[in-house]
Amino acid sequence: MDALITYIKDTLGKDTTNLEAYRDDFVAKKGDLKTPAQNNQPLGQTISEMKQIAISFRDEARTLVGENKTGALLAVKQALEENKPIFCTLTADARSAHKQHNLEAFDYINTKSQSKLDEGKAKGYDIAELQAALTR
Repeated sequence: MDALITYIKDTLGKDTTNLEAYRDDFVAKKGDLKTPAQNNQPLGQTISEMKQIAISFRDEARTLVGENKTGALLAVKQALEENKPIFCTLTADARSAHKQHNLEAFDYINTKSQSKLDEGKAKGYDIAELQAALTR
């Protein structure tokens, strides 16, 4: 995003205020990926919002770049090569956040299921078969 913003601002001399706002929103949402359980926002919702921000950024950038696509592509490719290690780290972070989210969801469902089984047992129901299925 930064490479494209810089290209549009410095080379084309156009106003990039909207692009900068999209970038800032996207970066702010990135923090939500690390703590989905703490901010009570589902991971999928955060990812959807980030995708929408990226789409808005892309559409605005296309409008500003206009016919200067070659220069814009070169600026982006150069930035990608320079930041390759960062992208690898971001990918690992995203996978880790996704795994953590899935584990938290599993733990939550398991706890709720066990709670329901305990309620059934307290009411005198035979829960042996259900308990065996839950602990498999």
